[in-house]
Order: sequence, then structure tokens, then C-alpha cells
Amino acid sequence: MNSISVDGVVIPNFNKNTSKYSISTSKSSISLTASKTDKMSTVTGTGNKSLKCGSNSFVISVKAENGNIRKYTVLINRVCNESSDLNDIIISGGVLSPSFSANIYNYTVQLDDKTENVSIKGVKSNPTQKIVGEVTNKKIGYGKTKISLVVTSQTGKTSTYSITFVKKDNRDDNNLLSSLSLSSGNIVFDPNTFEYEIKVLNDITKIEVLAVPAKETSSVKITGNDNLKVGNNVIKIDVKSEKGTIKSYLIKVNRLKEGETLGNNANIKSLSVEGYSLPFDYNKTDYKLV
Repeated sequence: MNSISVDGVVIPNFNKNTSKYSISTSKSSISLTASKTDKMSTVTGTGNKSLKCGSNSFVISVKAENGNIRKYTVLINRVCNESSDLNDIIISGGVLSPSFSANIYNYTVQLDDKTENVSIKGVKSNPTQKIVGEVTNKKIGYGKTKISLVVTSQTGKTSTYSITFVKKDNRDDNNLLSSLSLSSGNIVFDPNTFEYEIKVLNDITKIEVLAVPAKETSSVKITGNDNLKVGNNVIKIDVKSEKGTIKSYLIKVNRLKEGETLGNNANIKSLSVEGYSLPFDYNKTDYKLV
């Protein structure tokens, strides 16, 4: 062999009687070529070669016309960067806490309630690194949202940087009603009483419900107030606060059978005055107490 070249450059100090050579490179692939001493010889083992990180061994064989074979070994050390640490983390809003350091992997960012989106970008410490997890204008919810950047070095080593965004939640959490009225049936409404029972006549198949939330930012959903069947029915009133929590008011409706009445007994069962004796008779409507 007259010479062996790597990417078109002859290996320094090449000697046809020396069968092993070592070189270093940072490339991921190289091209091996060889120049024969005898044009009748055949050469194998040359061409484009992919390189892994670390040591790579390639054998170039020269076969003479008489069948004799001479082998040359080229050891190529691919130098790879092992660092998986970042130089910095850039975020679109807020401030990293603690301040960025390559060997600190967990951060917190406080956001106000007006922030809707965030972007995160990692700054590589060398161009061979690969970063997974970067985001652009990612929608951010209330409370805590964790986003991680996974950095992989040229040798496969990984580092994970985690950023927890904490978005303030100043939304109102009031999910009560201020008033509740029905087109049929009587209730004594209390915002903190969540179950009621009423009876309606047989000809009532639908009850209009007027439910007013205590806060304008709350929403109300009413179900079960139409197509009432004979017997037991349940009207459900869901009050959803601005924050998203829900309280439910239930009205149990007994739709009477045809011919049944609500009753005409207007008497009270008992009557008393604390600290005094009052002989009660439901037929007597006037009393005098000294």
C-alpha cells in the first residue's frame, strides 16, 4: 500500500510496512481511501464509515495478484462531548427561583393570574446536545404546572431540568344561590339548605325555576324541571363558581295522581309561648295572655 487517507488527507507518517494506525476526530463519519503499490492488487475495506463515540476499528485488506493478503488496521477515536448540562433556561414570563445554575435541576416560577401562556427554551452548552420538552406559547392553568427539559449529550448522558409554574388563582369560589323561586310549589329558601320537598297537582308537568347566583361570575344549570312524571321527581340546580367548584340544590317534586289534592287543612298542630302556659285548641283562633 502506498498510502491510506482519511477524508482525503493521507495518514501522517504512513509506512507500507506498518500495519496499525490511530487517529482522532470529532466527526460522526469519515471516508477511507487507499492507494495501491501494485495496480493489479485489489483493496477492500475502504469507503464511507459511520463512527460511534469512542474507539472504532477498520481493516483495509490488500490482495496481491498471487493471492497474498496484507491487512492494515485503522483505529479511529471519535471524541464526543459528554456534557448534558445547559448554559441557561429562557422563560417568557416570571423569574426562575433559584437563579439558573447548570447543576441545579429544579426551579419554581411564580405567575400572576393574568398570564395565559408560557414559552421555555434551553440554551445548549455545546451544539451536539439534544433538548426535548421546549414549549412555545403553552397554555397555562391555575395552580401548579410542571414542565421538564430533557437534555441528551453526544454520548447519551441525560439531565432533566424541571420548572414548576405556580399561577395565582384569584377567581371567586362562591357557588351559592342568593334566591330560588318556583312557578309551582312553595319552599322557604335558605342559601345553605340544599334539599327541598314539594307537592304539585297532576296537571303540572313543568316547573319554571328562577335561580339567582350569589355572584355574577357564577353560572347555573337546571335539569329535571320538565316532563314531570306522576310520583317522585328531582330537580337539580348546579351552581358553578368562577373557580370551577360546584354545589347542587335538589328539589324533590311529588306530582300527585289525577284527582288528588294538595289538602285543605289550614290548621296548625300546636302553639306555645316560651315561659307561659297557653291552653291550645286548633279550633280556637283568639287567645289573651297576661
